[in-house]
Amino acid sequence: MDNYELDELVNILEEEIQRRNNRNLHKSVGKDFVCPLSQPAVSRSLHSVVSAILNQLNQHIKFPQRDEEILDVKNGFYNRFGMPGIIGAIDCTHLSIVSPSRNGPNPRLIFLNRKNFFSLNCQIICDSNLKILNLNARFPGSVHDAAIWSLSDVRLLLKRKYQAGGRDFLLLGDSAYPLRPYLMTPILHALPGTPESQYTDTHCRARNCVERCIGALKGRFRCLREDRVLHHAPAFAAKILYACGILQNIIKDANVADDEIFEPGETII
Repeated sequence: MDNYELDELVNILEEEIQRRNNRNLHKSVGKDFVCPLSQPAVSRSLHSVVSAILNQLNQHIKFPQRDEEILDVKNGFYNRFGMPGIIGAIDCTHLSIVSPSRNGPNPRLIFLNRKNFFSLNCQIICDSNLKILNLNARFPGSVHDAAIWSLSDVRLLLKRKYQAGGRDFLLLGDSAYPLRPYLMTPILHALPGTPESQYTDTHCRARNCVERCIGALKGRFRCLREDRVLHHAPAFAAKILYACGILQNIIKDANVADDEIFEPGETII
């Protein structure tokens, strides 16, 4: 992100992140790069800035609703992969957190995932340009991807569209998800050279968008990586993810190149 783009971001958040000093003059925290702060002050600032960014959530992370938005996403997948009717690719990724407090609202063990570390299991849907269309970080690490999807607002939206006669509102998911008329999954063990194999190859190439989206998000915001542990309560860790997703989309709209990373063990066909 260059200085111009950084200034644009600060302008978006300016009203929220300004603070008054003892002389009652406004001081723009976002532009003060030499500012010694204690750990508690940094923590308070982090909460304030994250809250400010979250006020932009509905402007920058939104599932396509209007006809022109839907058509734009569909055209992106069709032009790149030749698959009609696709309005997103879906997957989940784990956000590593410290062991939650014993006094928290939920038992700690529900945050322990199958890889034996504490996490949130976060659902992400993106378009063919790797722009985030939907983020859901409400579930602990032990919850399966398919269970998160079953409680998703997007699932209800696509189900209603299908029941109303819509046949071209489709998501792409891996084999961890159940096959539905509005959720396409790969055909496992398809024989080479068959139409089923060709479909699965195309499906996997198109669905790879969401893996790249996750890699780009974690590549830019390293605090989200599996080897970095967020030392915050689950609810605030989720807010950090949402804030990073908002910033990622703002940066994406500015056409800044992504720095993708890929974490081992997350790819499922």
